[in-house]
This record gives sequence, structure tokens and C-alpha cells, in this order.
Amino acid sequence: MTVQTFKDYLKSLKFAGSVVDNTQQGIVDAAAEAAFGKVWDAAIWKIGRKLDTSLSTVSGQAYTILPKDVSGVGTVTLKKGTTYRQIDIQVEGNFDYNFPSPSSYSNDMPCVAKMVYNGPASNDKWRLYWYPIPDAVYTMTLTYRFEADITFLPNLPGNMLEPLMLVGSELILPPGGTQAQQFSVAKAALMDAINADEKFTGNVNETGGDVGWNTYRLTGTGGGDTWDPHS
Repeated sequence: MTVQTFKDYLKSLKFAGSVVDNTQQGIVDAAAEAAFGKVWDAAIWKIGRKLDTSLSTVSGQAYTILPKDVSGVGTVTLKKGTTYRQIDIQVEGNFDYNFPSPSSYSNDMPCVAKMVYNGPASNDKWRLYWYPIPDAVYTMTLTYRFEADITFLPNLPGNMLEPLMLVGSELILPPGGTQAQQFSVAKAALMDAINADEKFTGNVNETGGDVGWNTYRLTGTGGGDTWDPHS
């Protein structure tokens, strides 16, 4: 489904047989954006996960800048030579309590990190702060959930389209009995899609299961890429 097809569908529900002016088109556009956002944020969809192996730490630097489309970190593994380490990602409050001054400790291979929002700048929005501060350059293998907007809609799998259309219907229809019914149907369809997504492994041999995810998205529209953390 294209973005325009989805908007045309919502338009037909709200303004069937009418010529739509700019204000009315704005209502359709807003409903489409809101519907996509509600469905995308309803679960950690497998299609919304990425693998990034392009990052590395900087020796003596307390943080590493994350990809600009990050919305949540899954796993982080550091490597130097034949030495690997899976990083314990802690919430910011716990990290700050446990390690109030990382710079006061000797630099070493990090074992713990926290994800910190640095501001709206697109190329430096999120950072990983390390403990201990890296004593060398370590290559990173990062799995994460990426942000998406409605332009990603054509990549959605079929199980996500029904709840998207139903959520859009619920948002575009006027308040009342019909909208309440649509909400109930949309909620049920969304739960069905989440259950279907959880059952999908993407690969019979769940080689990503040891880190909690069964598929890894490298490029394109997602799918059955798997990752051996020791490769």
C-alpha cells in the first residue's frame, strides 16, 4: 500500500463524493500520520529493527554518537582483536547511581553503558555513555529499533495493514457509536498483528535468539537476516 492510497482511503470515509479543500486534506493527512504513529509505536515490530556494524568507540572519549534514526537500543557488543564483550545497557538513573563519575576510574574496555538524549540535532540526537571510558578503539555491533514516519508505509508487511486501516478509520470518523465500534475492531486487529509478529522468526534456526531478536534488518524492507555475535 502506498501513502497516497492510504490517504485516499481515509478521504473516502470522511468526505465521500465531495471535493476536498486544503483544510479537509490537512485533516486527512493528520489522521494518516497519527494512524501510522499509533501502529508503529504499538509494538517493537521485527521490521523496525536494524543491525549496525559501522560504529566504534573513541579512545578516551566518554560517549559514542548513535545513528540518527535510533529510537531504542537493543544490544551492544564491543570487539578488539579476538576479545568480545556484550555491554550491559542500563537506564540512565541506575547508571548514574552506580557510576557517578566514570572519568574518576581508569580507562578500560567498557562493560556498561547508558543511552542519553543529547538534543534535537539530527546527527547527534542520541549517545551511548560508557563505563569505564574506553582505553582504545573498539568496534561495535549494535542492534536497535529505528524511528519511522509515514513514508515507510509501503514497506509494512500484510499483517500490519489491517490494523493501520482500522486505526485510520477510527481517527477519521466522527465521534459516536461508529467510532467506538471501529476502536474495538482496530484494537483486536492490532493485537492479532502483534501476535503474528511475535510468532514470526524469519529463520528456522533462530541464530539471533541468544540476544533476544530472531531477525536483523540490514537494508531494504527488513526480513530474515541473522547475526552471529562472534563473526
